[in-house]
This record gives sequence, structure tokens and C-alpha cells, in this order.
Amino acid sequence: MLRPDERGASYRVPHVSAFGAAFAKGLAGLGGPGAAAAIVAGGIIVGALGGGLVATQGSGQQPASATGKLAVYACPDNGAPLVMIQAGQRLLVTGRTEDSAWLRIHFPEPGRTEAWVQASPLQVDGAVASLPVAGCAPELTVAAPSIEPGMTLTAVANNPPSAPPSSSPEVTPPPEPTPSPSVSASASASPSVAPNARPTLAKLTVSTGRISYDTGNYCPSAVKKVTFRVRAGDEVGVQSVALFWREPRASSFATSPMTRASGNTRSGTWQVTLDTTANGITKAGKLAFYAVATDGQGATRRIPTSGSNSITVAVCVNTGPTITAVAPASGTSIFWDPLSAGGCQTARNITATVKDTDGVKSVTLFYRKPGSSTYTPKAMNETSSGKWSAKISTRD
Repeated sequence: MLRPDERGASYRVPHVSAFGAAFAKGLAGLGGPGAAAAIVAGGIIVGALGGGLVATQGSGQQPASATGKLAVYACPDNGAPLVMIQAGQRLLVTGRTEDSAWLRIHFPEPGRTEAWVQASPLQVDGAVASLPVAGCAPELTVAAPSIEPGMTLTAVANNPPSAPPSSSPEVTPPPEPTPSPSVSASASASPSVAPNARPTLAKLTVSTGRISYDTGNYCPSAVKKVTFRVRAGDEVGVQSVALFWREPRASSFATSPMTRASGNTRSGTWQVTLDTTANGITKAGKLAFYAVATDGQGATRRIPTSGSNSITVAVCVNTGPTITAVAPASGTSIFWDPLSAGGCQTARNITATVKDTDGVKSVTLFYRKPGSSTYTPKAMNETSSGKWSAKISTRD
């Protein structure tokens, strides 16, 4: 059977399912009778409402259930089906899941306007990828009931109260008491709360004014650690004290927490130790520092109040031994004695003082004979601690 619309177009009206009838009623409410005629024919959505893909469950596709019907869900993979749709009906598709496995359809039922179906059993007229990716709201607010054409509303006034309420009797306030002359004016004022006082800091000291970084074992007796100490007190208790320090040639300060070595949180001594090796203080120069105390309510104070104090950092490197006091043991001349007369000084001991923090392994004397262009090496012997000696003879 064909049913013409208001413009003369006709639509074939097959069996109208309960699902299609609900669609037709919902769409008629959205666009009036003309919209219903143009959009719904026999309960089949053929596309409208701003445009959308039209999906059809074709007879050649795998059915969504054993009964050959397509299940409609509130959300993808969520609960039991809302309704089962007969194969061959057309659906208005308005969105998709990110993987396009589920399609959102227009579903004008009480309490919702949309539902979801699986995409695999459907034949889609258009590009699924062009649909917007949509989320799912399984429970929607039920729309207010629509008013059918021809219905009228009658305003009904609430029944007025039988009698106006009587006014409350006026209450005469009691007379204000006369203040006693013995009470001062400030006695009635609210007590003021004193602000939290900042911690007190004093005596920021160091255990040494010079520390060394040893690049090897070149200054084993040099001081390589320094301990910083400071006195900190507070009425509510000192929560923490931190040392801020900057190694030579650094652009920013590092932070090391200090620990309480004696006393208590109200008054105690806090300290921390830095080690040139452990803390990576490897450059020579001045190490700057200051301390900051924080009480239990977050108030802080620093020492010194501005700027910083400093200590010296030295670097121990292998500079080699030091050689001093090189001289002959006695006299400054020796003589060649070809006839071995023995009356001349033919040999001299050359002595030297040689020291090194790593110890001295050996010392060699180099001398050049008159008329020679090269030096001759001669091993020296250690005669006492740091004293080395070698004999030069004209007979050599």
C-alpha cells in the first residue's frame, strides 16, 4: 500500500513494528506530522534529523542473534538488549565507537534518545569513518511529556489559607545592663591572637675554614670534610633546618638537611657534614653557605640574614716532588789528577733535599763534563729522610 505525503510523494508502508511505531511517534514529536511522513515510513528510518548514515540490516549479512533479529543496547556490551529489531529495517546512525565496532542510532524512547547496535551485521550507506566518535550515557533523563495538539492547560489556583496568620506578639527587649564603673573599656574586647614568631638562629659555625679535594692520593693528611653547626630555637618547635651551599664556580645553591645533634625542637643544635668526594665538591675556590630554619607553622628564618658565608676549597693534584738545597758537600772545585799524586780534590758529593706527599722513589743527578755537549746521569742515594747524595769524580 502507498501513502502519499503532503507534497504528493508516496512511501510504501510495510508491516509497522513496535520499534518503528515508537520511532515514528518520537520523530513526529520532533518535526510534526510532515516530518514524520518524510522521515518514517512503516517504522523504518530513512535518514533525516541533520543528516546521518543510514544502516540497513541486509538479508545477506550474518544475523545479530539466532532469531535473525538485531539487538539494540543502551551502551556497547552493556546489559541486556533494550529491544530486538527485525532484519531489513533502516536505522539513522549518529555516531560510532573509536574502533567502529559499534554504531550509535537515533532511539526516541522514553528516558533516552539514542542506543547502540553492533556494526558487523549492517550494510551502511556512507563512510563510517566520517561519523563522530561518541561516548555512551546508559541512563538519560526522561524528557518531559509532550503535549498533543488540541490539548489545553487549565491553571488551577491553590486553595488559599482559611485565615491569614496572626502576627507574632512584639517582644520588649530587656533593658541593657549599666556597665560597672570598676570594669575598664578594654575588658569587653576580644583577646587578640599573637602572630606566630619566626625561629631564632645563632652561631652558624664550621669545623674548618679549608677543605681539599684529592684527585689521587696526593694530600692524604689534608682535611676533606667540614661540619656546619647552628643554634635554632622556636616557641612552637623547630621542624627542620637546612644548609644551602654553593660549590666554587657553581651557579645555584644545593640543599642539605641538617639534623638535631643536641637539645630539643624548642632549642637545639643542628648540624650537617659535607665531604668533597661524596658531595662532588671538585673545584678550587670559595664555597658559599647559609642556613634556613622552619618552625611547625611554616615560619622561616635564615642566617646570615642576607648574603652568605664561605670557606676555601683546595684541589690536590700530582705536582711532582720538590727539590731544594742542591749543592756540593764541601768546596766548589775538583781536579783531574792524571799522575794520581793525591794532593788534589778529585771527587765531590753533590747533595739535595727531595720531598713529595706520595713519597720519593728515586733521584737522579745529571752532570756534564767540561767540553761535552751531553749530560751524564748518576743515581743518587738517600742518606737520611729527604736527603739524597751522589759523588762526582774526575776518574769517572
